[in-house]
Amino acid sequence: MKPNREKRPVLKLRLSRTDYLLETFNIILLLIIWIIPAISFQNMPEIIPTHYGIDGQADGWGSRSTIFILPFISLLLSIGLSTLNRFPHLFNYTVKVTEENALYLYTKGARLFRIVKLIPAMVFLFIEWQVCNVSENNQLPAWFLPVVIIIPVVLPVIMALTLSKGSAAIKKK
Repeated sequence: MKPNREKRPVLKLRLSRTDYLLETFNIILLLIIWIIPAISFQNMPEIIPTHYGIDGQADGWGSRSTIFILPFISLLLSIGLSTLNRFPHLFNYTVKVTEENALYLYTKGARLFRIVKLIPAMVFLFIEWQVCNVSENNQLPAWFLPVVIIIPVVLPVIMALTLSKGSAAIKKK
């Protein structure tokens, strides 16, 4: 089966105030993700917990420099998603892209990417903050795992429901 290669318009999107705010918020999160371990690094023991079990107990150990792995992954992920976001005409959409709806779909798709970019940044920031705080007692709080699971599950569901309402309106036209 051949993939559908519809010819889509390529548009230059203008960022709205919301888009600028999302980008700015992402940059702030990335900076904080790097600042927290940089500040905590000197006060950490040489060997720190690098993995925690479901009960919150440390079950993996490594050098304190491993505290910079999540900031590095966050930065790479953000750069990658920002690069992809420059090509909204290549995204998958639930409706056929036409000259009439392209601007709307591309704008919504690009905004979704900006929000998606925030989710790992928020989760990684939360993890970094907790790991830096608990590197001495090796026990995460009981509420840690539910929060880390809820953020990346609940936010995309809310986004999908919001976008499906917009797609349904386009399909009716």
